[in-house]
Amino acid sequence: MNKNTIPKQLITIYLVLFSLYSLATRFTLTACFMDGEINNILYRILLIAGCLLALWFLITLRKRLRTWDTGLLFLFLITLCIGIFLNRPYGLMDNIYGFFTFGFQLVLFYYLSWFLTEGEAKSILKRIVLLCSFLWDMACAGSLLQYLLGIHYVCKYASDHSAVRQGITDGRLFGLFSDPNFAAFTSLLLIYGLLYVLRNTRLRIIRIFCYGSLFVNGIYIVMSNSRTVLLSVVGSALFYVLFWSYKKGQNTYDRRLAMAGHLLRRGLCTLLGLVVVYCLILFPMQGLAWLISPERDTTAEMIREDVGTDNISNNRFAIWSAYLELYTEQPVFGFSLRSALPYAEKNNPSGYLAQTQYVTHNGYLSLLVETGIVGFVLMAVFLIALLVRAVQRSRRLEPVTDTFVLAAVWLVAILIFCLCFHDIFFTMNFETFLFWWGVGFLGRNSINK
Repeated sequence: MNKNTIPKQLITIYLVLFSLYSLATRFTLTACFMDGEINNILYRILLIAGCLLALWFLITLRKRLRTWDTGLLFLFLITLCIGIFLNRPYGLMDNIYGFFTFGFQLVLFYYLSWFLTEGEAKSILKRIVLLCSFLWDMACAGSLLQYLLGIHYVCKYASDHSAVRQGITDGRLFGLFSDPNFAAFTSLLLIYGLLYVLRNTRLRIIRIFCYGSLFVNGIYIVMSNSRTVLLSVVGSALFYVLFWSYKKGQNTYDRRLAMAGHLLRRGLCTLLGLVVVYCLILFPMQGLAWLISPERDTTAEMIREDVGTDNISNNRFAIWSAYLELYTEQPVFGFSLRSALPYAEKNNPSGYLAQTQYVTHNGYLSLLVETGIVGFVLMAVFLIALLVRAVQRSRRLEPVTDTFVLAAVWLVAILIFCLCFHDIFFTMNFETFLFWWGVGFLGRNSINK
């Protein structure tokens, strides 16, 4: 047995367990079951195991880490430590947990490309996508059944008695999930993974499963009525089509104007196709629901009252303004990972943030507030430099692999989603794994052959 076989098997097992845990927290039934001490135990197990794997990564790679990107990440980690020290009165242990949560994910997922060949990465991704899709499909199917039957109710977590809407309510399908936005976004990420599996397998049973999963997840995305996810769908789908159109047109269109016209036509056709697909899903689902329950006003069920003309951002403008004002009080190193709200509670208890307890609802604003201008600039330089390298490679005439395209599409979708939702960096979730793996794969592109 190759000496690297066992560590790679451990990596595979950990990635699968990490993904399943992340998705389980978004499914209300499992989230309620894990609520409280069970969740704390599972979180600590994954944290400790992740830290041990990350430490093994660092020891193994110690002679190969003298690179500019590693240097920037090291400076970013130092910035986090400074922020934790400066904000020690506002939740020291929470910030330390947050630091190790971020640190192990950064090392483990970003440096995966050092350990796995593209074939190994492809095999692991296919397993994760298929397993997660199988479980997610059942939750999506149950949610769609709730819509058709007009079921809606409220669950409460035992630990804090917080209410979680379920079924079809408030103009959107929460279904069996704790949050329709993250649920629909997970469906989108899995859809791209399923398309990747379809391009890389000929097994009929897997292909049939993939087509069924695409159908169920696509319906849930539409019925979730999440504007941010729909924006991610449009942006990532446009990127996918335009990228492949550009690569295939490189050998056909030698003039920029001709290439621009080619891309414009493909882009418009993509937008039109997305509108058609949306309508083909929404209106038949509404009609089917009306046939099952003729007394229901299915059209009104999909109208969101929380985003009228007087509050089109669903409170986000007020939230962003409040956090920007808070940021000015500690602009250099920020409020550390989990100190912003405790700081607001202590220093301005009657203020908007202290009263509402809203998070930033913007990943970029979270980065600025939590790490200050120093951390924000370091991370921006790091990400931009790596993505520029990826763009340079994609513009060359050499072919790109399906794995390269999948990583790029996932990144585009995640970066768009972060415009309206927070913390892609400092939480333990599915998109964090895909984000750091994608950045590492695209930017470095030095997978062992």
